[in-house]
Amino acid sequence: MRLPDQIRIISSAYKHGVTDEQIYDSLYNPYRPPLLLYSQVDPATVLALAETEDGELFEVAYAPEPNGQARVIHAMPMRDTYRKRYRKKRRK
Repeated sequence: MRLPDQIRIISSAYKHGVTDEQIYDSLYNPYRPPLLLYSQVDPATVLALAETEDGELFEVAYAPEPNGQARVIHAMPMRDTYRKRYRKKRRK
């Protein structure tokens, strides 16, 4: 599983007040690549647990498309359950 080459952010991704800049910075942070997980709710969706260059933690869900692009459908500050999982994986 790898990040899409390009993303298209749809309106549902803004529900929790996350900005375009935070989404792009989270997914394409050159210092710390996101932890990518398949969604348990919808296997066609990928959940990225990600960090901005400023250290903010976000969860970003996107639906990959056949052309190498993806639609970002959800973005929000990372919830505690994911935060613990993200930090545990990063320590390894």
